[in-house]
Amino acid sequence: MRWQLDAREIEARPNAAGRAGVGWESHCDHGGYTLVHRAVDWRPFEYLTLEGTPLMRGGVKLPRSYSTFEFTQVGASRCVVAMRVRARERGVLGLVRIPLGVWVIRRQFRAHYAVLARVLAEDAQAWQTAP
Repeated sequence: MRWQLDAREIEARPNAAGRAGVGWESHCDHGGYTLVHRAVDWRPFEYLTLEGTPLMRGGVKLPRSYSTFEFTQVGASRCVVAMRVRARERGVLGLVRIPLGVWVIRRQFRAHYAVLARVLAEDAQAWQTAP
């Protein structure tokens, strides 16, 4: 909630073992739509793959997708995150839905990541000055 500024509510649902990991779900209410993410592959500190299902409240439906976040350590205290998204559904409607999804994802995540960088910098500063 601190870095996804358009999120109204985020609900995390643990997997069958009661933990975060494969099978874990996140339901993110973004106003005009809710995204249901389910972890389908996870290797902590290396990558996380989520199956995404958008639940739209009107307008053009965004495609279901897989999103993989890859984390690469750069130096002792820095990480680069790469996000790759693949539409699960193609076909005729994909000619409209996939470009729309790309536009939405790029727009949102560029803004989200800018806020996340600021939040992480603020937290790092607070940790360094904490007694």
